[in-house]
Amino acid sequence: MIRAVVGDKLKKTSINDILQGFKRISVWPNPATDYLNIYSGDLQFSGLSSITVYDLYGQELMKSAIQ
Repeated sequence: MIRAVVGDKLKKTSINDILQGFKRISVWPNPATDYLNIYSGDLQFSGLSSITVYDLYGQELMKSAIQ
């Protein structure tokens, strides 16, 4: 069955629209096996910050404090 779409045009968005004004973090390689590089650029962390890595099943693989 085909249904007509009426109303305003659909707004196209992309990840760049969502991340505007945010500082970016780069993570590579993807997929990773032995090591994972995380580049935070000039992003400033404060307080008790940490990075947690999960696998595809949602299991925690690693947790590391950021100093």
